[in-house]
Amino acid sequence: MTYPQSIQTLTLYLICQNLTAMYLPTQKGLTIRAILDQGIYDTGIKVSDAEFNSISLHKRRFYGDWNYQISPKLPP
Repeated sequence: MTYPQSIQTLTLYLICQNLTAMYLPTQKGLTIRAILDQGIYDTGIKVSDAEFNSISLHKRRFYGDWNYQISPKLPP
């Protein structure tokens, strides 16, 4: 059975929201707010080597294959 894209998107959104709530408990009052972005974006946009080399990617401890911290590279 296949579902419309809107149902698939909503399902993924709810899964992510629930996983966030489950794995980020806090005792100090951290509040997480998620909003479903329903924008339509171009796909297949190529990033040049120069553009890619201008950022720093740091894998996070939690699911490092999926989660990165992205920041600009600082001059030496």
